[in-house]
Amino acid sequence: MKTMQSGGMGVRFRCIPLALVLIKASVSVAATAPASEEAKIRHRHDKSFHMIGSRALLNAGEGRSDSFGGIYIGDESGIINTPEHVGPNHPSNGVAIGTRAKIGTNAAVAIGRDAVVTGDEAIALGREAKAESDLSVALGAGSRTVASNSVALGPDSFADRANTVSVGSAKLQRQITNVAPGTADTDAVNLGQLKAAGLDTANALRDVVFYDSGKNHSTVTLGGVGAVSQVSLTNVAAGRIGANSTDAVNGSQLFSLTGRVEKLEKRSPRRDESPHDERPVVTPDKPIAKGLDGGRMRVTNVVDGVQNTDAANVGQLNAAVEDNLRKAKSYTDEQVGKLQSKIDTDRKDAFGGTASAIAIANLPQAYPGESMISVAGGTFEGQSAAAIGVSTSTSKWSVKGSFAANSRGSYGGGVGAGYRF
Repeated sequence: MKTMQSGGMGVRFRCIPLALVLIKASVSVAATAPASEEAKIRHRHDKSFHMIGSRALLNAGEGRSDSFGGIYIGDESGIINTPEHVGPNHPSNGVAIGTRAKIGTNAAVAIGRDAVVTGDEAIALGREAKAESDLSVALGAGSRTVASNSVALGPDSFADRANTVSVGSAKLQRQITNVAPGTADTDAVNLGQLKAAGLDTANALRDVVFYDSGKNHSTVTLGGVGAVSQVSLTNVAAGRIGANSTDAVNGSQLFSLTGRVEKLEKRSPRRDESPHDERPVVTPDKPIAKGLDGGRMRVTNVVDGVQNTDAANVGQLNAAVEDNLRKAKSYTDEQVGKLQSKIDTDRKDAFGGTASAIAIANLPQAYPGESMISVAGGTFEGQSAAAIGVSTSTSKWSVKGSFAANSRGSYGGGVGAGYRF
């Protein structure tokens, strides 16, 4: 038995002097050759090949492809036999496991029947999964990525935008369930949070006052434009009374104004003459107008009311209305800002979880008869993660455990075992 040491994390490859002859398959392990020589596997008509070692050579079709650090297991698995994927620019350090699993780029991983990877450092896991862009992950049977740094999660999912995670496609949409409430600005929010913010199940905002249509935001109709029934505006603060005031007045101010008018009417002499009579109507102090009839004439030059029993002018009423609208807008802006902050927090936590998943997925597995401690890293959308794994493998059992921590302060781990028969 000869042992060859490779660089990196101290992984050793053992060449065992053993020749195997299978139907429609050939395996060549360079057990008797010096450690500096390459292990060679050539196939033209055989369907299965396995290439494991620091340098494996595959004669694919009519072309030549040298793969460094690759692992290829399964019928017709290996390197894509096209001009751009063979020759000097050969893929290296890749893994292809499964019938017709193929890789055409560096550090690629294709696991599953007909799984194909053509993006650098991309991963395709599942039957007919395809990772066609750099640093992308296609996870699930029939999943596909065509944009860099994208993730297609689930069977038949399709990711066509960079730096995104897709859980379905245009024809196959899925729900993401059991989502915790978002807390950071970049966190995802759940439906419960949206309802609390005023969004009902029909995707329409409820319990929210909108400006009327138009870009100048000059009017607001309570109950909505075209509303038939009237609504009440409650808890209105007393409006500022002044010549330039545009505040809204509340019921208390109007009640006070009504009382003062009633007292004024009681103190004023009444006449039965025509409302167009030009003779003055007087109070005990001095005349206030000519021909006052309370219906067709205005009372002008009314000073700002000061006491509770003073009359308010139009300026004071407008000031009261404006103040209340300003307070309502400020409150709405504050609540929207809080919601946005929670959404951003949840988004960052989700990116951290994705980085942890990428790190765990890149932990290598021990070969049969050996044990391995391995580490891996992952990054996604500005968040990073580190993972550590321990694995061992016998002729029948394979056991692996992993643990990961990310830059968001989240931790996770998992244990798996497999029995071969």
